[in-house]
Amino acid sequence: MFMNKIIDSFWNYLNGLPYLRSLFELQDRFSVEIFIVGGIIRDFLLNRVEHKNTVEIDFAVSGETKDIAKLFAYQIKGFFFVLDEENHTYRVILEKEKLYQFDFSSLRGSRIEEDLYLRDFTINSLAIDLKGIRDKRFFRVIDPYGGFKDIENKTIRIVSDLSLKDDPLRIIRAFTFFQELEFRIDSFTENSIKENIYFLKNVAGERITEQFVRIFESPFSYKAVDYMDRLGVFEAIFPIVKEMKGVEQGPYHHLDVWKHSLETLKELEIFLKQLYTHDSLGEKIKNYLEEKITGTRKRLFVVKLGALFHDLGKPRAKEITPEGKIRFIGHEKIGANLVIQIVERLKLSSREKNILTKLVQLHLRPGYLVDTKDISPRAKLRFFRAGEEESVSIILISLADKFATRGPLTTVNDRNEFKEYLLHLLKVYFYEKDLVKPPRLLDGNEVMKILNIPPGPIVGKILKALEEAQVEKKVINKSEAEEFIKEIFEEMREDE
Repeated sequence: MFMNKIIDSFWNYLNGLPYLRSLFELQDRFSVEIFIVGGIIRDFLLNRVEHKNTVEIDFAVSGETKDIAKLFAYQIKGFFFVLDEENHTYRVILEKEKLYQFDFSSLRGSRIEEDLYLRDFTINSLAIDLKGIRDKRFFRVIDPYGGFKDIENKTIRIVSDLSLKDDPLRIIRAFTFFQELEFRIDSFTENSIKENIYFLKNVAGERITEQFVRIFESPFSYKAVDYMDRLGVFEAIFPIVKEMKGVEQGPYHHLDVWKHSLETLKELEIFLKQLYTHDSLGEKIKNYLEEKITGTRKRLFVVKLGALFHDLGKPRAKEITPEGKIRFIGHEKIGANLVIQIVERLKLSSREKNILTKLVQLHLRPGYLVDTKDISPRAKLRFFRAGEEESVSIILISLADKFATRGPLTTVNDRNEFKEYLLHLLKVYFYEKDLVKPPRLLDGNEVMKILNIPPGPIVGKILKALEEAQVEKKVINKSEAEEFIKEIFEEMREDE
């Protein structure tokens, strides 16, 4: 079945790709072998190529790799990049109706079979000789390690017992393919993951983050994250996870701290699926989470990290009272300080760091509003003022946190009431902008001039008090604002 599909459809597809024919002349000029390898063959077999906005083709070249890549870039008017000079790996990018990414690497070994043996998984250890695209009589897929069969059986299997040791990042890539392709990881590969997991500590954070981003892109990434955790991957990447495991909580909880954190990610993804079908609110939340924060990395990636690590500080905050009550006072502040360990391991940007810190530090705030029954405009304003742009992310994590807390002292009714109020807060954020950030009637300079005071913290306090008066409809216009700040200033002076 696969071979017939390759001979007919795949040959036609490759011949229809623009720019590929530019390599024919270069192959003749340099008298080298050029092979198409890896992902594009796998993805074509799985009917995934046509649905992508990016065309990615990897080439293995028997010699003169850099010169060929540079000349290819010149011929197609693309951009040439060096990926790894030491290992002779180069990239050519061209943006037209689609984004075209061509990666060139030197053939490892004297034959293509030797090169394929050094790749990660059998499903990626496939190759096509470029000569076969020029002449269909020679078109065939080189499959020395059973990649066809594993694709047909939806199986992720390492090529050899050295595959993961040669590059431990492949451990995480196994779960990336598990998530993206919905394949199973075979037992031989599972055992190799366990045997080589120690070497993950040597993998650069940027490379790990790239895989996590791909996993978290899935609406149900919990499945892969939970699988990774069961094989010890998370603890190997983030040693602090060990502190979270086995830390029992009070009767509001049914899971220990780490299992609760995993459950929070799961509940977040369930809730987002529900929200995305929620008319215009779902669309607004989806657009909000799709915002690019660093490069191509989206806010959703950081929010999912926030769900996983929102209780990072609980193990160090835990105390048991003389009455036997378990408490975690201040765990959100402790956790915010520990976030740096996650940030540094993944080499996150300063903006991602600030967002993740805020999510951990403020994840309890929506719950405080519900618990105190304070739904006044002033209380909402104070929450949105603290959360700023991340208010929606904080609400989402808080909601997921609540639904991941199902101990004997909780009820379905409590969770549903909590959900209704937090849905209300989400609607306020997107539809009642004057309540989230009231229009400024006076600025700091005007406050100082009217009150005849120098710059200082008191100016900020007065402006915050004015905002609260606005949302409570005590102040409507500029003249009322001027009278209000005079009154509040006198009160502050009397309180000193």
